[in-house]
Amino acid sequence: MIIKELVIYGYGKFEQYHLKLQPFSLIYGKNEAGKSTIMSFIHSILFGFPLKQQSELRYEPKTSSKYGGRIVLEDPDWGIVQIERVKGKAIGDVTVKLEDGTIGDEELLQVILGGMEKSTYQSIYSFDIHGLQNVQKVKGEELGKFLFSTSAIGTEQIMETDQFLDKEMDKLFKPNGSRPDINKQIAKMKVLDNQLKDAKRKIINYETLLQNLTNTDNQLEAKRKQMADIQQEIFEKKEWNRIYPLFMQRKNLEEKLTELGEFQFPSNGITRYEKLAAELRTIKKRLVPLNEQLEEITKELETIEVDERITENKEPIQFIVEDLPNYRQEAGKLKELAVQINQIEDELLQIKTKLHYQGDLEAIKQFDLSFAKKDQIMKLVKKQSHLDERKRELEKNENELGQKLKQQKSFVNELARSRLNEKERLHLENVLKQEQEINEIESELKWIDSQLSQLQNKQSIKKSGKTALQFVFGCICIITLALFWFDYWQIALGILSASVLFSLFLVITGWRKASDATIKMNEPLILKKRQLEKKYDEIQITSEDIEQAREKLNKDQLIAKQEEIENIRLEQLERQFDELVASFEHWENETRAINDELLEMGRSYFLPDYMAKHHLMECFTLLEQLKTRWNEKQRMSQQIEHLKMIQTEKEAILSKYDWLFHASSQNYEERVLLLKTELNKQLELEKIQAEKLAKQQELVNQIATCKAELKQVEQEINVLFQQANVETEAQFYLVGEKNEKRNELLNEFELVNKQLAHSNLNLPDGMNLIPSYVDETTFTELNRIKEAIGKEIEQLEKERVSIRHEITLIEEGGTYTELLHQFHQEKYELEEMARTWAVFQTAKYVLQKGMEKYKVERLPKVLLQASKYFSFITDGAYKQIFLDQESDQLFVERKDGMLFTPNEVSQATGEQLYISLRFALAVLSYKQNPYPFIIDDGFVHFDEDRRDQMMYLLKEISAESGVQILFFTCHNIFKSYFDRQHSVVFL
Repeated sequence: MIIKELVIYGYGKFEQYHLKLQPFSLIYGKNEAGKSTIMSFIHSILFGFPLKQQSELRYEPKTSSKYGGRIVLEDPDWGIVQIERVKGKAIGDVTVKLEDGTIGDEELLQVILGGMEKSTYQSIYSFDIHGLQNVQKVKGEELGKFLFSTSAIGTEQIMETDQFLDKEMDKLFKPNGSRPDINKQIAKMKVLDNQLKDAKRKIINYETLLQNLTNTDNQLEAKRKQMADIQQEIFEKKEWNRIYPLFMQRKNLEEKLTELGEFQFPSNGITRYEKLAAELRTIKKRLVPLNEQLEEITKELETIEVDERITENKEPIQFIVEDLPNYRQEAGKLKELAVQINQIEDELLQIKTKLHYQGDLEAIKQFDLSFAKKDQIMKLVKKQSHLDERKRELEKNENELGQKLKQQKSFVNELARSRLNEKERLHLENVLKQEQEINEIESELKWIDSQLSQLQNKQSIKKSGKTALQFVFGCICIITLALFWFDYWQIALGILSASVLFSLFLVITGWRKASDATIKMNEPLILKKRQLEKKYDEIQITSEDIEQAREKLNKDQLIAKQEEIENIRLEQLERQFDELVASFEHWENETRAINDELLEMGRSYFLPDYMAKHHLMECFTLLEQLKTRWNEKQRMSQQIEHLKMIQTEKEAILSKYDWLFHASSQNYEERVLLLKTELNKQLELEKIQAEKLAKQQELVNQIATCKAELKQVEQEINVLFQQANVETEAQFYLVGEKNEKRNELLNEFELVNKQLAHSNLNLPDGMNLIPSYVDETTFTELNRIKEAIGKEIEQLEKERVSIRHEITLIEEGGTYTELLHQFHQEKYELEEMARTWAVFQTAKYVLQKGMEKYKVERLPKVLLQASKYFSFITDGAYKQIFLDQESDQLFVERKDGMLFTPNEVSQATGEQLYISLRFALAVLSYKQNPYPFIIDDGFVHFDEDRRDQMMYLLKEISAESGVQILFFTCHNIFKSYFDRQHSVVFL
């Protein structure tokens, strides 16, 4: 099924819009161009307008009352089909027209679409960005189930339905749960059952009383049946006494009928005979006047004479007379056509003058003034108008861009003039260098001061070291005194001698050298410091000079950066201006091509170049009028020739009757009127003659009828005599009286039988079996038995009331009755919950069985096809798609053999997996249901390589399977994949 054309009468922003489509088409438009409107239009025409209570937009036009349109599609089974749907009932009034001229309504459309519904079509064949948004919403483990559901019906409906059923079932019941409703109800029932058993134990005699009540009811029923039998017997005996006299009367009637014996007599014989005798007399009276009338009308017919030359040619003459108004009309038409031809010639001259037509009018017949040619001219004129508008835009852009370019150059020059000159910049940079030199001198001075400070600290440390040495020497002396005190005088003497000698050595050598070294290191540092201080005093700049220099240089640097940016902008404007110049050149080429085409087309119509170039559309309309008026003139000329030929033929026919006319100078109309008068005269004579003949025949027929009736009556009288077995009228009347008496007895016998039939008793068959009359003694005995049974029934009624009273007292004790009622109420609620749970369980079972069948029969084909698509889109990065049969979880195999779940791949790869499944399902479904694919911006997230693979795959699908693909987009990049001349539609 291929959609060939869309004709929109009024839908959304489109009014009187015509669109032709190819098997592989791109519908391109920017935002709000109408892409969604076109897609909705296709769905609405095929499946009906959305209802007002639905969430879908109806796209009713704001500025027009027309709503709807027409789709022309080509189907392999139905050929070219036109489907038109306009505003009407809720979903619109649809008209379907087939190639053979058959016209149908919604029922025929459903047959053509194969029963396809809108929701099913959108879920399988209509694919948009919303499907990818659903993929982005589904996370984690649910993504695999979502994709599995997509592979079955194109949407996540199966997954949502399965989740809904599980959720509803879990609300009602869980095997080990306590919170679901059924679990709560079962627990409540167990508590009530225990309470009911406890209450039942407290009423031990309750069951016994119930048994006694049942026995009493059975006895009471038996006695009431016995009572009914006695009453029935009394009734039957009384009824017999009532009908006994009737039986005796019937016996007497049978005896009288036997005495009359058997004989034959026709039914209503006397009446029938008397009626036939009266008819016989009447018929004989009618024959006399009929014979007299027949003789009179025969004489009148002999006086009438008719001219057969006229009457034999009645139909041709009547045709000539009746055709006289046509002859007059044809004469008037000839005059009218002559006037109209003169008018048309004047109009042709005016149109030729307006057109400046340079050819022969005979050439108009060869002009191509078809709708296709008109549409071509309209497109050329529209394109010419568009080029004029484009020229105005280009000139406007040229003025604006030239102004901007001029302003930008002026601004750049102003920035260049505000920059520092080279001498000023060098001076300011030298100031900053002097600032750097001052900073370096200050840093060196600080370093020298720190070094001198360190040397002074070392000298202090030496002094402190000497003090420490004195402290150590004092400690040695104390130790030596202690050794002397404890009589270790030799050891003490040795330590003291060594200490004295070491101290003398240090004092003489070490400290003197340290002091000399310190003095030698300080001298160069002090000299360097003096030099730096002298150099610092020679620099003649202030901090204000430095700050001003820095500020000027920073400002110049900012201006330089701005100048660089503005130069870039200037280059951009210059490039734009160059592009504008190129656009002017392109416009000139297109304008030249359009003008050449217009001139060529105008010359084919023998039009001047000026008219062809500037007024071709108006000229085309005038040419249509010219051709129409020329054709009208030709047609009228043919009509004149035809009318003249018809008049000549009619005059030739009339000349056959010239023998009737006295003067040959009479015109056609006068001769026809004379012929009409003579025909009417002869027809009147013929009519009178026919009436007389008809009357004569009628009298003959009436006389024959009377004679036949007379014979028939005589035969019927003979039949009556034969049926009564008599020969004379007297004998017939005698047998008739005997028959009347028998009929009276039979009527009385029938009346008695009807009275006996009203009785409900089974009557005896023969008279010998009639029972005797019942006496009063029998009735007395039966009434006595009836009274005894009544007393027994009364006694049993009292016993039953007593037992029921005792049962009521027990039941009205409250506990058992209330618990029993509550138990049954809760049981009913449990059964309702269980029934609801069973419904959900059954639905889940049916869904599972359906999916199991799908997984066995169809899913392998879908996964195989989807694997091919997925591998092709990813350029072999993934090889195959698998399904875990137990968890309905999809897996994909990478080219290195590694398996991944859908949630483990990237977002874009997940979208490509979803698209592969959707395409596989649609292509396999297309083999049974060939419907067009509608794709709305489904690949905007793909990288360049996978987008190329995807678009190539679409071309392959369209070429191999013959499926039509309509691709809607607002992105320029996709236009490169389509044939711009035939397959790209711009909205």
